[in-house]
Amino acid sequence: MIPLVRVLARRALVRARSAPAKTRRLLARPLAAISGAGVLTAFTWRSFGSSVHGASAWFPESSSSVDGLAEKAERWIRRQPAAVLQIMTINSGVFLMWRIPSMQSFMFKHFTTSFATLASGRLHTLATSAFSHQGYLHFAFNMIALSSFAPPLIYVMGHQMFLGFYVGSGIVASLSGVALQFLQFLVRRESQVLARQGLGASGAIFAMAAVFANTFPSAKFHIIFLPQVQFKAESMLPAMAVFDCLGCLYGFFRDSPLGHGTHLGGLVCGHLFYHKYLVKHNSKLWKIRQIYR
Repeated sequence: MIPLVRVLARRALVRARSAPAKTRRLLARPLAAISGAGVLTAFTWRSFGSSVHGASAWFPESSSSVDGLAEKAERWIRRQPAAVLQIMTINSGVFLMWRIPSMQSFMFKHFTTSFATLASGRLHTLATSAFSHQGYLHFAFNMIALSSFAPPLIYVMGHQMFLGFYVGSGIVASLSGVALQFLQFLVRRESQVLARQGLGASGAIFAMAAVFANTFPSAKFHIIFLPQVQFKAESMLPAMAVFDCLGCLYGFFRDSPLGHGTHLGGLVCGHLFYHKYLVKHNSKLWKIRQIYR
């Protein structure tokens, strides 16, 4: 059974390489670019105090000049924890690499992941794909979500633990997405399912969302473009989980442009990390929970 799957995976990978234009269209679908972590986590939250500066800094009520935006950008950068800037720098560098036409083959080979990719021995793509964004909106929304979630979590975890959690959850989420691909292949028996390439920081973002919602359940959010719509963090996790569970089921019948398995893996990883490790080994958490519950 396993050798047969490997053969099918290699065939699917060869087909994907022979049709790069088709693969690019799949990765650049508008729905994929603006959904997932983008839609569910593109927000501003206002319950942790002045030490946290999320996406609202970039959407002032009054119109601003170029100089004003530059000044705001400089202040925003100075306020960000070092871990956020480090992760954003890596993501930005990979995003710029996608803009180089001569590097497209290299990027698809080493910065996207799938069952076929892992079967070919490129296990490193579980990590590299979590720092990879091809579309502008996909990149922008995930970085906005990162800058919104990360500062309070860094305050709770510390710099080194947060970086380890971010990278680890990204790898676990990527692996979850690949595992779902294999299960969907067993049902659909279509080899192209094994070569459906995934990329993006959404898995790590969803893991951060899970830890955040458990730590600050009463924090209030509003979506950037719909400020009148508000909800609590504790209601965010069930909605995200239901949406991605339905998406996973849909994938057993037809292709979905979203990485539902990756999202769900991130949520589970973050939830387990909070309850199995953070609660037991973090001295700040008890005091924070008493204040923000």
